[in-house]
Amino acid sequence: MRNATYNMDEQIGWRVKTVRLQSPHSIEQLSAMTGVTVARWQSIESGETRANAAFLARVANVLDVEIRQFFDENCNLQQIAAVELIKTGKSRPAFADLIRASKQKRGGLRAA
Repeated sequence: MRNATYNMDEQIGWRVKTVRLQSPHSIEQLSAMTGVTVARWQSIESGETRANAAFLARVANVLDVEIRQFFDENCNLQQIAAVELIKTGKSRPAFADLIRASKQKRGGLRAA
């Protein structure tokens, strides 16, 4: 489990770095904009430190990207739904709506 978790941290970190490099901002500018030190950014990008949902939401907001970009395109719908709820601050009814919509589109949510 630890190896799988670390691998996921590396993949998310790589995606954060990719999005950052595509932006017009330096790592120092993004650090100031998100309230995260440059050292922490680098640690997250390398996969040494886990990127929490609040960090990913701030980065997505500052860089005007979908938070889904930080996850594998094969990421299951539960992860996507949870991240979107955190990003938008919506409550349980919104989660129920996401479940209903996913059942209609993809045959339902799968267990992680």
